[in-house]
Amino acid sequence: MKKEQNHKTDMMDKRMKPKIIILDHVVAHYRRDVFNKLLQSEQFDFEIVAGESYQEIKSYTGNFTTFPYRFFSFLGKKFYFLRHSIFHILKQKPDALIIGGYDPHLIHTLIIFIIYRLILRKPLYWWTHGSIGNQGEFGFKFRKWIYTYSSGALAYSIAGKNTLLEMGLPLNKIRVVGNSINTEDYGFINQKIDKRNNETFHLLFAGRITPEKNLDTLLYALLVLRESNRLEYMRCTIVGGGEYLMVIEKMISDLSLNDIVQCTGPKYGSEISSYFQEADLFVYPSGIGLSIVQALSFGIPVITTDNAQLHGPEIEMLIHEVNGDVFKHNFPENLADKICEWKSKIRSNAQEIAQSCIKSVQEKGYLPDKVAFELVDFLKQESTNW
Repeated sequence: MKKEQNHKTDMMDKRMKPKIIILDHVVAHYRRDVFNKLLQSEQFDFEIVAGESYQEIKSYTGNFTTFPYRFFSFLGKKFYFLRHSIFHILKQKPDALIIGGYDPHLIHTLIIFIIYRLILRKPLYWWTHGSIGNQGEFGFKFRKWIYTYSSGALAYSIAGKNTLLEMGLPLNKIRVVGNSINTEDYGFINQKIDKRNNETFHLLFAGRITPEKNLDTLLYALLVLRESNRLEYMRCTIVGGGEYLMVIEKMISDLSLNDIVQCTGPKYGSEISSYFQEADLFVYPSGIGLSIVQALSFGIPVITTDNAQLHGPEIEMLIHEVNGDVFKHNFPENLADKICEWKSKIRSNAQEIAQSCIKSVQEKGYLPDKVAFELVDFLKQESTNW
């Protein structure tokens, strides 16, 4: 009897809370903690709706609503439609809807925008990079129309916020809500970070190994260091899997770098943490995203490309000469010089640099608690107008 009463009370509490649906492409693993914190919100009744899988990325399983995608090709482009999503959202009648970024290849999001925002006049927000896209002048104008006719936007970065302002969204309708990884993946939260100068200087790359990661640039930089006698007591570990791993392993052998470079294959959770604990410098030769958050959380400075167009919004965390640096894109000689510069800096000031790295994660708010708080706080502000 008591259990039945508690269940009824929970149902009443849920009905009293405004209903919010977050529609995302897929429930990515790194968003697990943020979404779970939102599901526990005392202010709103959240529901996460996403695809079962999207572009070979499977949804994380949990208290989330997932549906299968249908896809088709047109003019050489692939388009996706999330089955049942429109009917489900209309049936649930949420007080507000948040869509995870506008993508013209996701047909259902446009249909939902038209029905929910333009016809029903209900609150709809985008959780977006705030980029201008790569669809030409018409695509830009259409994207601008999509954003300006929405109720507001959650931007991943200050740069995204500024782009949305240029598109015409009012300042009070934009909130910067960064990104985050799961709590278990942050170094300083789970472990004591104590950077000491060991005899061997460890470089680390961690991520899925694809041609776009430009790992050949890193390998050629190590070759430059060897030929200029600057590779002494230096080792490099490449953590990650993928079909391109075999190409990289062959390149390592062809360049006679087997004694310097170790490929571990894919590692997860506590397995990968040990490599971050050991590393002195994180090198990511191409556009970087959430990997920078994990590296900095372990007190490791980051070196990445200076090609700004390749990076995710998380690049705003990089503070030159403080917690990392950039090298001239596709120039291994310049990367080699940067590695040596930072080796010298770390050797003379390891602890202070590590603390600066950790501080940047904390101050920029790239933490699950902070992300969830900012999103809920924005909705509390907006809900007075619903």
